[in-house]
Amino acid sequence: MKKFVAIITLIMVFAASSFAGFEISVFGGYTTVAMTKVNKEIDTIVDALGPLPSSVKLTKNHITQGFIIGSNIGYSPIPGLLIGPQIEMLLGINGLIDVKDESTGDFIKYEFSSSLIPILGGLSYMISLPGSSFSIGGGAYFGYGLASAAMKASVKFGAYTVNNEAKFEGGCFTADIIAKAKMAVTPLISVGLQIGYRLANVAQMKATEDNAAMGLTKGDVLKDTNGDDLPFDFGGLIAALDIGFSF
Repeated sequence: MKKFVAIITLIMVFAASSFAGFEISVFGGYTTVAMTKVNKEIDTIVDALGPLPSSVKLTKNHITQGFIIGSNIGYSPIPGLLIGPQIEMLLGINGLIDVKDESTGDFIKYEFSSSLIPILGGLSYMISLPGSSFSIGGGAYFGYGLASAAMKASVKFGAYTVNNEAKFEGGCFTADIIAKAKMAVTPLISVGLQIGYRLANVAQMKATEDNAAMGLTKGDVLKDTNGDDLPFDFGGLIAALDIGFSF
């Protein structure tokens, strides 16, 4: 019995080593972001302005979407299974409040920008469709997201213009759950589509430097108008194209 188990073990090890390989893939696409509390704060700021004269134009853009780029390296001990790290960047996640008096050119503008860098590890598994070059499957990746944000305030009144910017950073647990489909272009190159969802809610964002004009000291937690911590929720849908290289 022991010999039989030993033989089976050797066969499994040999089979795994014969199939073992690596795949590097790069991907990019579109992502939504929740930002529920931040968008509510944007609404609160606008509402506090009250009724505006007819000559004043108001532009308000909520933070709802952005771009995602990333790469992963997977080790494949058996066909279809990839295990390894993944790094991403979420960019172009911006919001705006712009109040401009078109009769004078005076304005008040708040520009909000943010980004997230998830550093993850996980696995994916793909099943080849018989008689074709297509495969389908999914993956799950977990790790930590490094977040940054900035709020720039610009005011022009007559000949006077003032600009100020506050910067913040934070972090949180991050998870990507992905469904995948791909097509083998050659034995070593594939192209595919990823659809999924991200969990990434940064509970606190802290000032990275002193800012006397905004009443901030380095390390202060960003608050909303009610004095509560203002979370940045980067959770949302993911849709991306990828290209993989096997070796």
